[in-house]
Amino acid sequence: MSILAEPYFRVRKNNGVLFEPDVNTVLWLPGQDDAYSSIIRDRSGKGNDGTITGATWARTGQGLWYLSFDGDDNVDCGLNVASLELTTLSVLCWINPTTSADHKTIFNVADNAVVASGFTCAVRQNDDGTNPDELYTVVWSGATTLKYGSVVTYGTWQMVTMTLAGTALKLYQNITNTLDDTVAGVPIFTGDNRVVYGSGWASTPAYNVGFLGGLALPRVFPRILTLSEITNIYNQERHLFGV
Repeated sequence: MSILAEPYFRVRKNNGVLFEPDVNTVLWLPGQDDAYSSIIRDRSGKGNDGTITGATWARTGQGLWYLSFDGDDNVDCGLNVASLELTTLSVLCWINPTTSADHKTIFNVADNAVVASGFTCAVRQNDDGTNPDELYTVVWSGATTLKYGSVVTYGTWQMVTMTLAGTALKLYQNITNTLDDTVAGVPIFTGDNRVVYGSGWASTPAYNVGFLGGLALPRVFPRILTLSEITNIYNQERHLFGV
């Protein structure tokens, strides 16, 4: 079922939202049916289930289960996940950051030992450390490329999307394109990459800082989403977050 062609969820009495599988994705981690589960099941059909460490289940006022992160949590989706070692992709997630901090990782596919390969999407202060936190992405391709988008709003749900097509990078906040730029090269995958949601994984602490706040409905598409598609997703889901 295409998530862009028709609604892919329905409200189920006493259990919040029931989500349908989506074969158009390679990672799709919606709210759980079981709010006590330590595993968040991948509905993409690729089997990239996430093991929850530390993060706790919470619920929006509209009944959607999401994960709350305190800066030292993560959801580990596995090592050497071939379906996520992509150089053309779209990463989409709803975020609700609760406080300012230097670096808060949303989604990370990077080398298990060192910062040398892959990509990450995060919220981070700009380089001088005095600016407000902004959407941020880094691509490791032998050379490291850091790019910033727009300032995030604390205590408010917002949808963020990162698209990468070779060296062409875009960031979106809700339905606004906040960055359209290029990176130094395509991500390099070394055969030791780990996929983590809500935290980094590298040994370098600056890139290993966990998210502070709520994260919901993360997914990865093996293609580029258009602005029209991003707008459709936003309009389908915004009522789940009261925006």
